[in-house]
Amino acid sequence: MIAATELLPAIFKNEWDAQNAQFRRAPRGVLGRSLSGLKSVLTGDEKRDYTPPNRQRLSIFMDDALGFVAPFAVAYRWALRRGGQAANRTSRKLEQS
Repeated sequence: MIAATELLPAIFKNEWDAQNAQFRRAPRGVLGRSLSGLKSVLTGDEKRDYTPPNRQRLSIFMDDALGFVAPFAVAYRWALRRGGQAANRTSRKLEQS
């Protein structure tokens, strides 16, 4: 489980209550409350309970914030694997000779 370290309060700063050292639902203005009410009327969805930051929410945040990095990370891992395979083939050839 993710501990409430300095990192999580910084990432989810609008939900962090420093006075009580805990996460709370971020305050919503009139527009946010109105849109939420309209959404529930149109879709029939009920109001969801607040979920403090957890692994899933952190993963979603990372995907949103760093999503552009993912293709490069995949290419980099692929290149590392290919490079490792090439190095293994070279070392086997050297051992055989």
